[in-house]
Amino acid sequence: MSLEPGFWSSVFMMVAGASWFNTGLALVLLVIALSGLAEGGGRDHMADLASILLATTIFWAYVEFVQFLIIWEENLKDEIPWYLTQVNSVWAPAIFVSVGLGFVVPFFGLLTQPGKRSRGVVAAACLLILISRLADKWWLVLPEFDPAGPLWLIAAAILALGGLMLLLFFWWLRHSVVSPIGAVQSWEAERG
Repeated sequence: MSLEPGFWSSVFMMVAGASWFNTGLALVLLVIALSGLAEGGGRDHMADLASILLATTIFWAYVEFVQFLIIWEENLKDEIPWYLTQVNSVWAPAIFVSVGLGFVVPFFGLLTQPGKRSRGVVAAACLLILISRLADKWWLVLPEFDPAGPLWLIAAAILALGGLMLLLFFWWLRHSVVSPIGAVQSWEAERG
C-alpha cells in the first residue's frame, strides 16, 4: 500500500498475512513431501498437512476476493485506479497465473483424500503455490513502476533474495536441534 499512497484497504494486512502463511506452509510441506518425512506411523501426516494447506489456500483466495469486492463496490476514486493500473498493465497476466496456479489447481488437486496422500500431488501443489505467490507479488508491486526494468534484473533480484532465504531455511533445517530430519534419523536408529 505504500507504493500507492491513495490506495487503502482494511483487508490488505489480512491478505498479506494469509499469503505469507500459505507460502511458508507450502515451502515446508514441499520439503516434507520431497523428503518423505511424513511417512510411517499409524496416522497419515501428509494428508493432515495437505488439509491445512488446502484450508489456507481457500482462506487466501477468500480474502483476496473480499478485498477486490469491497473496493470495487465502494467505487471510490482513490481506490479503483489501483486495480485499474494493475489490470491494464503488462503484468495483468500475473493475476491469472496467481489465481490459476495458487488456487484453482491446488484446490482440485488437494480436494480428494488420495490427492492429499500422494507425495507427488502435494509436492506439485506446493510448487504451484510458490510460483503463484511470486506472480502475485509481481502483480502487486511492478505495475506501480512505469518502466519496470528488464526482466533479467527482476529475476536476478528474486533469485538473490529468495536464494538467501532458502539458504537460511535449509541451514536451519540441517543444524536445528528440533530438525525433523535429525528426529526421523534418530527415531529410525532407535527402532533398529
